[in-house]
Amino acid sequence: MNAQEPRRKERADVARNRAKILEAAEAHFRASGVTASLEAVAKDAGVGHATLFRHFPTREALLASLLRIHRERLLERRQELDRLTDTAEALRQWLLGVEEYCGLYEGLWEPLAAAARSAEADHPLARSCEELILTTGTYLKAAQSEGRARPDLEGLDLFIAASAVSWLAGSGTTDEAAVARLRTLFEIGYRTQ
Repeated sequence: MNAQEPRRKERADVARNRAKILEAAEAHFRASGVTASLEAVAKDAGVGHATLFRHFPTREALLASLLRIHRERLLERRQELDRLTDTAEALRQWLLGVEEYCGLYEGLWEPLAAAARSAEADHPLARSCEELILTTGTYLKAAQSEGRARPDLEGLDLFIAASAVSWLAGSGTTDEAAVARLRTLFEIGYRTQ
């Protein structure tokens, strides 16, 4: 297709199947984590395996499509965070949002952390991580410019740390009080005041 040619509109049945797959996958990933059965997703969506894999050739591609929806919601929070005059608080609030995002599904932190470290530009989850890491870096730089965050840190550092807190929170091995202490320790580690 030529870059100037308009994109063909998706057929209604194709769009409907895609939406049903995403809805079923959301339910299964919420209930069973990122390793949920794709066979069960296809069955609950009322489509065959071939249809599921035509839309989403890999588990990561399906996960990336679901995360795109959640990522847009997280990025919408920037409007309210950008109104905060306290750059350290804006960074803290953003990192809590990243933690929540990374904890959407059990086991999500693993593929996200792998994608964040991946050198593959076409990794299905790379775009999710890239946007969130860049935004984390934006909030971090604002706090650094006011001397409110350590100057030796990068957005990737805080993204990975927030996803690790998310993993502990969702692992079932750590109680909420311990997770709260870890969040505080994390915050003390990146702030300067």
